[in-house]
Amino acid sequence: MTHPKHVLAVTDFSDAADAALRQASGVARMFSAKLSVLHVVPDFVRANPLFPQGSERDIQGEVELEKKALDELAVRVKEVTGRPQSDVELAIRIGAVEVAVVRFAEEADVDLIVVGATGRTGLARLFLGSTAERVVRYSHCSVLVARSSAPTSRVLGATDLSKGAHIAVERAKAEAELRGAKLDLIHVMDFSSLGWSAAGGPLGGFSVSIPQEKMDEMRKLASETLSALGGPGSTPHVVDGSPKRAIVSTAESIGADLIVVGTHGRTGLARMALGSVAEGVVQGASCSVLVVRPDAAHAHKAAAGNFDE
Repeated sequence: MTHPKHVLAVTDFSDAADAALRQASGVARMFSAKLSVLHVVPDFVRANPLFPQGSERDIQGEVELEKKALDELAVRVKEVTGRPQSDVELAIRIGAVEVAVVRFAEEADVDLIVVGATGRTGLARLFLGSTAERVVRYSHCSVLVARSSAPTSRVLGATDLSKGAHIAVERAKAEAELRGAKLDLIHVMDFSSLGWSAAGGPLGGFSVSIPQEKMDEMRKLASETLSALGGPGSTPHVVDGSPKRAIVSTAESIGADLIVVGTHGRTGLARMALGSVAEGVVQGASCSVLVVRPDAAHAHKAAAGNFDE
């Protein structure tokens, strides 16, 4: 699925969450999608089963807490997005944040989750907030990790040119088209992983390297492939080095608003295997990052049975 039909924004009322809320609202309008906004109240104190009377008071307290949080959420959504309550589905949950977010997304058939890079207790960008990181890792669908950045109208799509990576390229093209942005595509050639060294033995160690002419030929072919995938007006970037560092540095050098990167996780345990490149880009980027899961809608069914306004 290239275009999301149901967008979920997650907020803890922090500044980072406001950026996520604005971008989620923009994406929903851009794709004419439904917008839901979820606030999760951490359940720090569980009722003791040995004292049922305490549990009754806790249940009543939870009801009052949810009502208060819902009222605050409606006000915040209106202030940040300008949307009336009738235009958004608001939801409050109590419990572990990442668990509540992933569960709500699955139950509501959400195909894009938008979270802030850091929350109230988040640290610097190189240490991604644990909630955002876990949502990206365990979600059945694509996740946009939102960061506030000056608009430059540049979208960078990253691809390893494998068949499964084309979904991220298509999504990057759609984002660029609807934003009226310039599309850049990047492929990173890590030649260090292609060469290899043999362990030292009786005859000593030796290494195998790739001839310079062959590397130049591979770069040329990759550039032509990127140009074909991106179409007229797109700019190909074929870069040597570590993929995650090269993607982040290229995004910064061109001033990208958004990086679109794919991951190979689908459902079940495969979700836990978030690609190291995708994870590194999410953690290191200074702009928003959209992590696209392949065929998210199909995967969800199988499991069951910066755009600032």
